[in-house]
Amino acid sequence: MLFWLCVLSLEKVCERLNLRSRIIEDLSQSSLFEKLPKTPIAAILLGELLKDSQQDLPSTITELYQKYLELALGRWDISKGLQSQQEFETIENLLMNLAVYLLDHDLEKISVEEVRNRFQSYLRERNLKVNLDELVKRTLGRSDILIPSRDGHTLSFKHRSFAEFLYAKKSIRNGDLEFNERAFDYYWMNSYFFALGLLKDAPNQLKTLVAQKPETEGQRWMKVLNMPNFFLAAYSTPYKIIEDGIFEMAVEAAQLYLDIVEGRTDSRMVEIPKMSLLYFLQLMVRDNYAYDFLARALENAALRLMEETDSTAFRAHAIFLLSVASLDCGDQRSFEFLIEEDAAQLPLDVSLALYYEGGEEAAKSKAIKKHRKRIRENLQRNKRFRNDVDQMHDMPIKRLL
Repeated sequence: MLFWLCVLSLEKVCERLNLRSRIIEDLSQSSLFEKLPKTPIAAILLGELLKDSQQDLPSTITELYQKYLELALGRWDISKGLQSQQEFETIENLLMNLAVYLLDHDLEKISVEEVRNRFQSYLRERNLKVNLDELVKRTLGRSDILIPSRDGHTLSFKHRSFAEFLYAKKSIRNGDLEFNERAFDYYWMNSYFFALGLLKDAPNQLKTLVAQKPETEGQRWMKVLNMPNFFLAAYSTPYKIIEDGIFEMAVEAAQLYLDIVEGRTDSRMVEIPKMSLLYFLQLMVRDNYAYDFLARALENAALRLMEETDSTAFRAHAIFLLSVASLDCGDQRSFEFLIEEDAAQLPLDVSLALYYEGGEEAAKSKAIKKHRKRIRENLQRNKRFRNDVDQMHDMPIKRLL
């Protein structure tokens, strides 16, 4: 609901600026358009950006934050003579330092007095011709990045993502952001997303993240589900790096699933049935991997799995997960490929998943129609098969171990 309210507001802004057709045309070619439904704050920022500027639209979430912060901090006032470049850079540096302090210490707010003291200390150490009172007034009263508490004693970032963006910008500028397993912690992952978006071309950083071996199950989930966002953020990276990364993520996703259902990891997911887990995993893969930018990588990863993987069961799970994402990217033959290659040896859970997913495509594909017919006949005539299916749907995984 919040997102659609944002969209309606955005349309009104575009109409007032006579930009509505341009917005639709530009955003339809932008990866930003694919991200907006998932991030209502982005729709709000874009609307604010359009009210104040008719510059080229940002093409990524990171560019959107960069342009919005420049607007909010007065970058575009310099040309109007309302602010100096030195003052803008000082405000930006102070807010970056503040973001690093708050995130590194897991703080949500800071006292107004401490902020003022930090500003004063920063200016005292530098020979800058910037007035402290005017700087504090402009930063706290105009920027719309920091907001005061009701009692006016403390300040916090208006939205945590502002702090995460500024943290990333400071870390990239200093060159002190370590690309390690911390990128798969929920607390830090947006900062890494912004960092990769600022770098744009980040082959070494992406390879380092793909090579990480998370220790906890939570980090394993976050790695599988969030690496596509990192690939999208660093979109100027040589595509071979992204293709290799998608292949590795398919392998890790399948391995994570099999480790849970075969009892090789201590997971709370064993409390749910096997088909429920597979449904959840494929839903998350679709949501995070089904982007046109990644479509070629998804297809090539499936082909590579067929060539390099000996285990039919493992290969089937990995290719199935790639196939559901490819299907959402418009590849109508993604399931046919899996059925034609491994139909006779498919694990039961994958066979059932293809049976459910193939409904709309059955009329168009002989291979899918044949597969669905075989499953239906087994359900009707084979009691043991039907019992196995019922267990996969109804019995918690822990009882099947």
